[in-house]
Amino acid sequence: MTWTVILLRDVRPVAWRNGGGTTRELMAIPDSDHWAWRISVAEVASDGAFSHFPGVQRWLAILSGAGVALTTPEHAIELTEASEPLVFNGATPVQCQLLQGPVQDLNLMLRCDDNLGVKRHLHTEGDSVKGPVRCIGVMRRFCG
Repeated sequence: MTWTVILLRDVRPVAWRNGGGTTRELMAIPDSDHWAWRISVAEVASDGAFSHFPGVQRWLAILSGAGVALTTPEHAIELTEASEPLVFNGATPVQCQLLQGPVQDLNLMLRCDDNLGVKRHLHTEGDSVKGPVRCIGVMRRFCG
């Protein structure tokens, strides 16, 4: 296996449509336009709504900054640098409020809709994604 180191400073930031931050895409397979999975680092500069990604399972982990307060129709949660990554359905409406200024976060997104008709149900511990999907992923925080 060959490892590739990607430095954030070498990845061009792309502004969000809502103007609330930027994203640096670290990897998208097979490509940036038609990805099955994607990893990125976002700079969140202001409060606002998350982008809507139906058919996508998402993970979010805070890398730096005080953290965020996230509100969905069912839950309210605070995420900090010490929190475990949050997994959620990309179709869920999420409002984000910065706790004390900008944050940097790591995002993993897996496309779960299936154009081939092969679907299965995913129910994992702490998982808010319910229904037919074709993806399985995990994000874990390791310190040390």
